[in-house]
Amino acid sequence: MIKVIYIGGFRGVGKTRLVRALRPCLSVALGESQSSLHPRLDFEWSSTDIFPGDPIWPSQPTDTEEFRFHLKEPLSSARDLLSIPKDARIGWLVGDNFIFQSKPEERTVLLRAMVSRMLCEVDIVVTDMYPRAPYELGDVFVEVVTSLEELECRSKLPSYGLRAPFNKNEAIKFIQIGCGRITERLMGRPWKVVWSEDDVWVPIEQGVKKRIDSLEPWYQAIPLTGIWTTDPRGENGLPKWEAICRVLPDDITGWRIADIGMNAGCLSAKFVEKGASEVVGWEYEERFLRQFSLVCEMGPWSAEITSRIKTLPFIVHTAPIQDHGPFDLAVLSSVHYHINRSCAPYRSPVTKRLIPGLLPPLEVLLEDIKDCCNKVLFIWGLGNISGPNPLEEAHPEWVVNVLNNFNFRSVDVFSYGGLAIVWADCK
Repeated sequence: MIKVIYIGGFRGVGKTRLVRALRPCLSVALGESQSSLHPRLDFEWSSTDIFPGDPIWPSQPTDTEEFRFHLKEPLSSARDLLSIPKDARIGWLVGDNFIFQSKPEERTVLLRAMVSRMLCEVDIVVTDMYPRAPYELGDVFVEVVTSLEELECRSKLPSYGLRAPFNKNEAIKFIQIGCGRITERLMGRPWKVVWSEDDVWVPIEQGVKKRIDSLEPWYQAIPLTGIWTTDPRGENGLPKWEAICRVLPDDITGWRIADIGMNAGCLSAKFVEKGASEVVGWEYEERFLRQFSLVCEMGPWSAEITSRIKTLPFIVHTAPIQDHGPFDLAVLSSVHYHINRSCAPYRSPVTKRLIPGLLPPLEVLLEDIKDCCNKVLFIWGLGNISGPNPLEEAHPEWVVNVLNNFNFRSVDVFSYGGLAIVWADCK
């Protein structure tokens, strides 16, 4: 039976709103100056009489926006999400100042004492203060998670910065920790991971699926909290990386790689995972960059991996490759035929930069690659040369001829599982 619910998550993620939606009938605040094992009850409220100005914790009142929110949040939805009986009496143990001004051992003693005292008055105690192990029977752990985009929006609200400014890297770290809770267990029980967005809470799988769907279509198969963005068995899933590994050296430690048309960043992360020191990824579609941001938050790679991936606008007049080189390898994954069909003008004869417009033709791109990269790798699905609208540029022979015309050396062609690979030395 549930006795204590510990709720965690990053600042601004919605922990307080979730607790208020549970309709606690009693609140106890461990204030800054309270050191007794029997602190006073700071305030009480009934499950129906919640008004603007009621304190959430000492000296921080609710605002009018939160009041409207409480009125529209159904009582049953929040309680059902955490498997709390509808008639259960809930007590809320609050202690923001206490958390930061007490030692963990002292906090655990006081926390357990207060929980025991409150359980004489209520059925369940909810708090965001975690005790030190050992945990007890009846303890339930809940992690509240939302997207970085949502957190950044909330951080702009006037009430957010009362305690500390928003830190993007810290927020991503907490999101990754929260998502990782899905597979963790305490006392043999799984964590309950809750997604908070648009003033509602749902199981994290449902929230992440909504985020994935909002950024469709996905062309790279990446697991986000166990949910695949697209079919992992397709050519842009595991088979593509397996094919690349067949031509890559076993050791690419320290390599700098240019991922041209990085999409959602799957290959970029795989290269770093394999040992590359840095990947610079170019992408011209904002949607794919937003996909990459979601991958950084909830994908299978740690911040240590994703922090070594730098994203830039596609190589037009603002960012030619040579400005960011040298590179050991340039990778073009299923993009060269899109690039070649662009009608952008060539370089300006005066500035030697691309004139503003669409994407550069492949020949212009290859000039940059040859100047600042040691090797180049093309990989794409051979399905593009069949069907009602075959692409001439999808024939491996077409790519080989272009590379030979630009004096690339040791041009080799491979095929693997319906994928074509062209690999060459730039110098």
